Amino acid sequence: MSDDRTRLLALLEPSESFRPGVLVRTDADAVLAALGREAPAILRIDGFVGGEGIAFSGIARATANRDRELAALPDDQQDAIAVVSGRLHEAAPKAPLVGLALREFVRAAAGPVPLLLLVDRPQSIDGDSLAAFASVARHPVDGVAVVFALGGGEVPELLDDLPELALDVDEAELHDGRDAAALDAVVAGLPRAAREWLIIAAAEPERDLERVGEAALSVGLEADAPAPAMLAGLVDVWTDAVFTSQSAYDAVRRAADGAPWRDAHRLLWQTAAAREDADRLAWHLSQSLEAADDRVANRLEASAERAAARGAYRAAAVLLETAARCAATETRRADCAWNVAAPAPPS
Repeated sequence: MSDDRTRLLALLEPSESFRPGVLVRTDADAVLAALGREAPAILRIDGFVGGEGIAFSGIARATANRDRELAALPDDQQDAIAVVSGRLHEAAPKAPLVGLALREFVRAAAGPVPLLLLVDRPQSIDGDSLAAFASVARHPVDGVAVVFALGGGEVPELLDDLPELALDVDEAELHDGRDAAALDAVVAGLPRAAREWLIIAAAEPERDLERVGEAALSVGLEADAPAPAMLAGLVDVWTDAVFTSQSAYDAVRRAADGAPWRDAHRLLWQTAAAREDADRLAWHLSQSLEAADDRVANRLEASAERAAARGAYRAAAVLLETAARCAATETRRADCAWNVAAPAPPS
């Protein structure tokens, strides 16, 4: 993989010519494997099932616990990121300011050390964050390489003008030689408590350990429940619950298909309700539904209004589309569809 490594490292070198971010068809694990020990500092944002409907969740995750870098930004850029991340309640910033703020944040995060901004499964990241990441890719920062790892998925429209970088990666070399079937077997062989904990962690969009722990405890799972999964190399549990690879997450997601996945979201919406987190409550409710429910559609519409108020018009549209699918009557479905078609305010 030496040629792959050379091409990836070249993206980090200063250049007088325009050099935008790139697309790769593999997942992020393959990119990191290609870099090997020469990997630079990494800022990684992973897509997740249903993430398109959580307003600015991509930017919120990228900037979380990065107070030093945020403090280096001008006040208007700090405020822009705080508003879209839901930490400041003011008028929504314009999209170009959000893109500029993210670009300067990435510059501050890099500092004197090369930085790889690695966006995995961009198809599953909210469109408003993805537009900002795309802006960074189209306006390169010296010492920062932007790579969108498609994981075999389609190219999002927001990224369709970016060049593609081919990587010659043998998937069998990744994940300690464990392919999808082997990872499925590892998950299946875990104790029940560990599997249930992993499914809850996979369903929590920010892998927030406190939320995961609260949901797990509500069904009697103890704090040491994830220990076997950690020993199996599937997840790291420190300040957050971090899957060791996208393939590990995928294996847990396959094991959770159907009722276990809905059950995990039910536990998490109960946690969101206790925290009075209306947007997260609506999202988890929509992921846990088995049948149409106008009450959930109403919550999603209200969440879409709040998303639009923060400037997350793409996420708002996704929420309204989800509301239409959740609605129990033709009238409610038509109302939601009409709202989806309504034009967003100009950027």
